[in-house]
Amino acid sequence: MAIEDALQAILDDWAQVEPLLTVSELAELASVGWGTMRGAESASGPEERDVFAIVSAALPPAHPAWAALAARSGAAAGSQPTLELDLIDLAGVALDDPRSSVDQSADELAQQSLAALIGAGAIRVEPGLEVPEDWLSVRVGGQLVVPAFQFAGSDTSRQYAAVAALAQQLCSREDPAGAIAWWLTPNPWLSARPADLLGTEREPELAYAADQLANDSW
Repeated sequence: MAIEDALQAILDDWAQVEPLLTVSELAELASVGWGTMRGAESASGPEERDVFAIVSAALPPAHPAWAALAARSGAAAGSQPTLELDLIDLAGVALDDPRSSVDQSADELAQQSLAALIGAGAIRVEPGLEVPEDWLSVRVGGQLVVPAFQFAGSDTSRQYAAVAALAQQLCSREDPAGAIAWWLTPNPWLSARPADLLGTEREPELAYAADQLANDSW
């Protein structure tokens, strides 16, 4: 089944997937297995789609699990009955890691910081859909969103040129939350939030302000 192939793709790539999951998502995944046992009848065990729904929220659009889910597999239903239980076990292992408490604090701080993004305006992206590489995008509570400030008005086809031009310099792909914070935080070199200068006569000043990141003076 396609859902089994998708779970297998996640299991094969767990080392890369696990850091993408928040502590609350790991806890939710681990809790799906409570009261179940390996070898039990499928009706009493965790549903494959329940497990996939939790993990898939963290998957990037290009992850092989999405392609596996979309493909038609010739495997018979129930041919790999322990996949979801394997993922549940791995979630439990991650939660037992002493670093999980630090991760939880980081998750909570990120959610508080990104709440401001939602308040400032964000566009939700449907699961599995890809966004252009030069768009600012970030995952908030399992939902991929793109900040509205990067577009001229409500037209997403008109992204401000400065946003795309500074994407690499601000490490927008590697640290999207940090890049968005730069755009939405008052900048001492500009005496304004960089996002507020998009589309104005002061937009050329943004490149100079971004240069100051090398000196940690933004």
